[in-house]
Amino acid sequence: MSITEQNIQDARLNFSSADDYWAAELLVSLNKERPGTAIEWTIACISSVLASAGDGRKNEREMLTSALSCEEAEELRHFSTSIQANQRDELSLALANLIAAKALDLEGKSDRAIFFLTAVMRFLGTYCRHQHIRSDELFQLLPL
Repeated sequence: MSITEQNIQDARLNFSSADDYWAAELLVSLNKERPGTAIEWTIACISSVLASAGDGRKNEREMLTSALSCEEAEELRHFSTSIQANQRDELSLALANLIAAKALDLEGKSDRAIFFLTAVMRFLGTYCRHQHIRSDELFQLLPL
């Protein structure tokens, strides 16, 4: 199965209709075509949103940078759990899910990581709609 313009159009339509799981099918398709692509896109999307958020999200950008440099699944799981225990805002929880997904991906469990990536993209969809960020900005980041 290859990623088609139809997969992307379906995700765009789901985003515009405020479907919480707007990116789920696209993430699955990306992962099947080339494992690692789904997490790559999710990282690019959340990085873009954090960059546009300015200094108010410096702590989250530092957490993401730290997590992305880590290549130990167990350490990432600990980091994710720590964020969930200490940070209760939705962006921090989305980062915790992204970090959990990276841990699973490192263990070769990219199919299971999709669950966490879908949660991250669910948050990003809601956040972008509230911040009036167009979906085009996310779709331009697709690593095709």
